[in-house]
Amino acid sequence: MAFRYCRTIRFHETDAAGVVYFANVLTLCHEAYEAALGEAFIDVADFFSTSNPLPIPIVHAEASYFKPLRCGDKIAITLAPLRLTPYSYEVRYTLTYQQSGQQSRPETHLLTQSLSAAQSQNERPLATALTRHVCIDKTTRQKQIIDPRLDDWLNEPAAIAAPDD
Repeated sequence: MAFRYCRTIRFHETDAAGVVYFANVLTLCHEAYEAALGEAFIDVADFFSTSNPLPIPIVHAEASYFKPLRCGDKIAITLAPLRLTPYSYEVRYTLTYQQSGQQSRPETHLLTQSLSAAQSQNERPLATALTRHVCIDKTTRQKQIIDPRLDDWLNEPAAIAAPDD
């Protein structure tokens, strides 16, 4: 399932040069990820709770920056999950300027189109990012099959399927 989250860049997210501090791009992406989980009826308070027996830590993160993000910029973060294995997945993020007519307050939209189709409607991205997640047992720290609630989110009809390699 592709998902879009709209928001405005705030002053506290920028650095001395007046652009978003590089690490804050991942914070913005995680904010969109949390919104996507909530939209899929996953209780984020429970999902991220220390009492969750199956935590899903991020084991890899990367970001590429193409244009500066500044205070007041109205952006859209489009994300799409991609199942990798029975116990892992990644989420790909594309940050673009909001198209005219989109709301400037935090707003979420489920997209029925693929991420690439969503991207083609916008100009070159401001940034892209990727996070990889692995489901583990809280006690043993061993890999576990993904929680069924999250499995449903990953198996939405419009979800991007893993490429055949």
